[in-house]
Amino acid sequence: MIDYSDSDEVTLWEGKPVARRMLNSADIFFVPLSCLFIFGSALLILAPKSKAPVALIIGWSIASFYLLFGRFIAKYALKRATWYQLTNQRALVTRRGKVVRSQQLAGIDIRLSESISRKFATVSFDGDSTESVLSMSILAKQAWLGENTGLDFLGVLTDDVNRVRFFDLPLEEANRLADLVKRIQRS
Repeated sequence: MIDYSDSDEVTLWEGKPVARRMLNSADIFFVPLSCLFIFGSALLILAPKSKAPVALIIGWSIASFYLLFGRFIAKYALKRATWYQLTNQRALVTRRGKVVRSQQLAGIDIRLSESISRKFATVSFDGDSTESVLSMSILAKQAWLGENTGLDFLGVLTDDVNRVRFFDLPLEEANRLADLVKRIQRS
């Protein structure tokens, strides 16, 4: 929780992502990639005359298993530590009591993206609605691709992505939140 006693900011809504929801649309790309990495590890280990350095084999194997299994553990831990807050001025993502992302509500576009199952949704607060994925820097694209996949660390190197997203909310709650933001913006 964030204390707003020094300002006129008031918390209007709080929520958490659903921690048990592990798969999303990015996994259409990441799961086959993970399998290819593991296949590559097996080739490095089992090749009869492999002259690959041991450090390469170990590093490749660790990366392979992280892509296939470890990122889901990391994603679960991140979700358990994450809180979403909506105030009368900002949308905030906090982890362990620290604000990790913040977006002013004035003049932004809000988008609701439903999951394939139609049970969950992501609420996006886009700071610059004219920015497309094609116009992002390479680091920003990596950060955007890694969000909510267990590969969130890809965004550590960049501040180019000025977006707050509330991932994996139940659909009804996400709809109520989007309506609340639109009411705040009108007032």
